[in-house]
Amino acid sequence: MKIIICPDSFKGSLTAVEAAEAINEGIHSVCSGCNTIMRPLADGGEGTSATIASINEAASISVETFNAIGDKITATYYTSYINGKKTALMDVAAASGLTLISPQKRDIMSATSFGTGVMLKDAFDKGCRNFIIGLGGSATCDAGTGIMKALCQDFDYIASHIDVTVLCDVDNPLFGPDGAAYTFAPQKGASPQQVVALDNFLKQWHRETINKTGRNVAIAPGAGAAGGIGAMFMAYFNTKAVSGIEAVLDLYGFNKEVSDADLVITGEGRIDSQTMHGKTCMGVLRRCNKYNVPIIALGGSVEYNDKLEKAGFTAIFSILPSAMTLRQAMTPSTAKQNLTETTRQIMKIVRSRL
Repeated sequence: MKIIICPDSFKGSLTAVEAAEAINEGIHSVCSGCNTIMRPLADGGEGTSATIASINEAASISVETFNAIGDKITATYYTSYINGKKTALMDVAAASGLTLISPQKRDIMSATSFGTGVMLKDAFDKGCRNFIIGLGGSATCDAGTGIMKALCQDFDYIASHIDVTVLCDVDNPLFGPDGAAYTFAPQKGASPQQVVALDNFLKQWHRETINKTGRNVAIAPGAGAAGGIGAMFMAYFNTKAVSGIEAVLDLYGFNKEVSDADLVITGEGRIDSQTMHGKTCMGVLRRCNKYNVPIIALGGSVEYNDKLEKAGFTAIFSILPSAMTLRQAMTPSTAKQNLTETTRQIMKIVRSRL
């Protein structure tokens, strides 16, 4: 029996590699003879650059920079030669990520992407002219103004001398009911009043950007990613926006691997309505549906709804076995145990049908 194991990270608990290993352990505890293939995934959020780097054997670079509230940190990006160009692989979340800031210190109104700009400038100075940037997991809603400030007087020169591919984990527009502020700012600590203020800021930024560039990117898929950083790259740089999960799956040659699989197990920290908009599980589901391969999704938490029910998953499971606090559930050892045990129980059902 061939089973492909391809989860994203369980944010704050397990990396994609650790999640894949936990699922693999659960499978083999019941079905030792199964042929399992582990393909840790990322969809443009945290860990995307590391995942691509592992496929392309890229070198890691550490740089001193700042998190979204201005604390000094060390961030990592990667460099590799892709299609003959020295390419920087980086995540916005590596410098400007939400998980880098404790909940008590988060301040969406002053959070800035400046640290990501510092990272980009470092890669440019090291000769990178091609950039692949994962947008997910940011703590910001600044439309990339922090990045622009970090590049300062070099902004126009750099913008005209590099090619950027942004990997989007969402397809939301820049502003409005489905935009960056209304959809994602509450997750970053914004109050209802702050959401309105941020949405107005994004609208004003958009008007000013049209006047400067002539480009209207507000409704482009992914413009609202990373608090509008997607829109900034689309407006000012030579940018191609692609689905993060689709890009990673293509790098793995996933179509060929899944075409003769008997089962696929994917998962991520939370499965909800946002899963339908470019997240890992949805990307994997589309490939499985193409080849009529059963797919099971595992979530740290699951918000069941009609759209998920009709999407085509064979089954969706929450890995929580009993009531526990969020802090308990996100403890790495607990998350690993829950993921392994849930997989073990699923495989007992699968084995009974063989």
